[in-house]
Amino acid sequence: MNPKCIDQEKLDVSIVVPVFNRYERLQIVVDSLMSQDFTGSYEIVIIDDGSTDGTGNNLHNVDGKIRVIRQENQGAAAARHTGVAHAKGDIVVFNDSDDIAYPDKLQVLFDALQANPHCVAAIAVVKNPSKVDWSPPLWVRELDGSYLVNNAPLDHFFNNYYPIAAAMNIAVKRDTAYFASKESEYYRAANDFHFQFKVATKGAIVCVSKITNEYFVGQGITTVQGIHTQAAYALISLADNYRALGHPPNFALSVQKRIENGSSHVLKPLLKSRKFGLLFAVVKNMLRYSRLKQIPRTVWWAISS
Repeated sequence: MNPKCIDQEKLDVSIVVPVFNRYERLQIVVDSLMSQDFTGSYEIVIIDDGSTDGTGNNLHNVDGKIRVIRQENQGAAAARHTGVAHAKGDIVVFNDSDDIAYPDKLQVLFDALQANPHCVAAIAVVKNPSKVDWSPPLWVRELDGSYLVNNAPLDHFFNNYYPIAAAMNIAVKRDTAYFASKESEYYRAANDFHFQFKVATKGAIVCVSKITNEYFVGQGITTVQGIHTQAAYALISLADNYRALGHPPNFALSVQKRIENGSSHVLKPLLKSRKFGLLFAVVKNMLRYSRLKQIPRTVWWAISS
C-alpha cells in the first residue's frame, strides 16, 4: 500500500533536499533547482535538519514551489525520509544541499522513468569540476545520451562499497522512495549507499548517460565522520539488506568476502575513535557471516594494520 501524501495535492515531481548548516551555499543550489526546464509540475522540499546558522531563513517561496520543513538534527537519512513523507510528487528526485543541478535534470530523469516504466529509479551522471582531468565514464561516452537499464542492481550493492548513483543524483518512484528511506535514522554515514541498496531490492534502475549535476567538494559526511566510519556503516547495510532479503544463497559468498575483508580495515579505527556501538555491530556481523577459521586472521590483520 502506497504511503499517503501529507498534503493531497499531486505533482509530477518533488525535489527533496536535506540540509544542515548550508547558509552560504543553499541559495545557489536552490536557484539551480528553480531554473529547471521541466514541462511538468514540481516542488522543492527542503528539510532543515537542525541547522544553527540560519539555513533556509533567506529563501523565498517563489510561486509556491519551495517548502522548508524544520526538524531536530537526526542526520541526512532521516531528513530524506521526512522529505519523502511530505512529498506531493509521484516521483521523488534527490539533490544534495551543495550540488548544482543542470537545467535539464528533472526532465532527463523524469523522461527516463517514463520511457522505462518497469524501473523503480533513474540515475544520471555527476560531474566533478575539482578534478582537472575529469571526464565522463566510458559507458556514458559510448551511449551518448541514451539509456542503460540495470535489471539486476543488487549485484552492484552486494559486490561494491559505493552507491550506484553519485551524490544522490537519483529519481525514485514515491512508494519505493518511502520504503527505502523508512527507519533510516541509524545511518549517520553511508546513508546514500543504504538508501540506494534498499531501492535496488524493489526492481530495475535505468541509467541515463547525461551529466545532470555538478559535485561540490566541501565538508561532507565522509569528511566529518571519517572514511572508516563510512565503511563500517556500509558493511552493516550489507548485512541488514542480506537479512531482509531472506539470505539469498546466490549472494552468500559476496557477503562473506565483503564482511571478512571490510572488518579487517575498520575494527582498529573504530576502537581508537571509541565508537563502541558501531564496533559492536561490525563484530556481530563478522561473527555471523565470516568463516570461523577466518575470524582470528581478520582480527590479526586489523591489529597489525
